[in-house]
Amino acid sequence: MKAHIIILTILIALSSCSSWTSVEPILINDDRNHGVSDNAGSDAYAASLRAWKTGKHYLTYVRMGNSPDDASSEKDYMRCLPDSLDIISLTNAANFSDYDREDLKHMHRMGTKVLYQLDFDSLMDSFPDASSLGAWVDKAVSVVAAEGLDGWSFTGTPLYTDLFRAEASALIMDRLQAARSAGQLIVFEGNPLFVSEEDRQDVDYFVLATDLALNIADVKAALATSTGYAAVPATKILLAARISAEIMNENKQTVNAVDELTSRVIPLGPLAGMAVYNIEDDYYDAYGNYPQIRRTIQTLNPAK
Repeated sequence: MKAHIIILTILIALSSCSSWTSVEPILINDDRNHGVSDNAGSDAYAASLRAWKTGKHYLTYVRMGNSPDDASSEKDYMRCLPDSLDIISLTNAANFSDYDREDLKHMHRMGTKVLYQLDFDSLMDSFPDASSLGAWVDKAVSVVAAEGLDGWSFTGTPLYTDLFRAEASALIMDRLQAARSAGQLIVFEGNPLFVSEEDRQDVDYFVLATDLALNIADVKAALATSTGYAAVPATKILLAARISAEIMNENKQTVNAVDELTSRVIPLGPLAGMAVYNIEDDYYDAYGNYPQIRRTIQTLNPAK
């Protein structure tokens, strides 16, 4: 459902006719749009996508590592993702590159929001005090402002005996809230109890840590904690799964985790949507990231 222009250069060399040895560009339409647009049809397509994303539908969210030092193929770039995707959370946004800037233009043209991820859960031990944590959050705020990103996601795991985690959660939320402008999102990934009851109302979406679940019972337990004890509305919750991961269903069958949890978004809620992690993996496989994400989008929103 993309409208990309590919430029093919054909060089025909015939020794008997030198006039045939020139290089001629030929424009061909195919179904992938990487940001090239010079016709009204493509503009109408982008406008219809933006309008659809502002309406009521189930969200599809991905987390990816942008700007790798040794990018090897299209799998390393935002432009390789489906246009109908709603949100991308960048795990390397601190190193936003020229390639990212170019891709961001296309993402915004398609109405896709791009977030800066603060992975506090992984980096917690690297902050000796609140001052160092604050500087880290301030950098995220400055990059989002400078690059025109659409907000932030952050991670965390609650531990009631650890006061620093509670202080960190409050500090992160205070600074993101103060910096947030109209249309920007704050998304939390993990157990919602990491975020204080007061701050939960200011989080736009909660992506549950169901990517670590071994079976559907674990998923249901995480959801029950989130909607019950944490009092998060189901309409603000997304389930998460990793590309290539498997999960056990109620019949003790091991199945594709992304497909299985996608199929649970509506009956278990309905919830806000589905998040897919590790999308850099299996790009070339028949069941790799692009077809997998497209399948997720179309399962939740059959018209797309």
